[in-house]
Amino acid sequence: MKMCDVFISYRRSDGEEVAKALCNYLREGGLRVFLDTSDELGIEIGSAFPDQLKQAIEMAAHYVLIASPDAVKERTGEDWVFEEINTAYDLFNNSKGKTTDRSFSILKTDENVVLPKIIEKLHFLCVGETEDKKIE
Repeated sequence: MKMCDVFISYRRSDGEEVAKALCNYLREGGLRVFLDTSDELGIEIGSAFPDQLKQAIEMAAHYVLIASPDAVKERTGEDWVFEEINTAYDLFNNSKGKTTDRSFSILKTDENVVLPKIIEKLHFLCVGETEDKKIE
């Protein structure tokens, strides 16, 4: 697997459009982005899914969570988005609670999204109608 600058985590059911738009925007800026639907840096056919995602998060300098309503909804059984969140959070913080030189960013697609407890105190950006440049 190749090293990447940014790992984007999202739920396909309601975050794929924002994830793909962000991916394209960052790539236009020259960054290497991991998006699991990407042919360039995506999951290899036949790979162990969780192991490859963990490795991709470990190799990325920046982790971005597209916090859509469905992405942060609690589920029963295995949940790859929550697994990615936990992996990134644990990786990006050392055992003494000091932040590393990596970043963990949250893009909320809706201001009413309730973040998981593990990350609710982190800073976030709400994506929506603003006067700033909108990612399309």
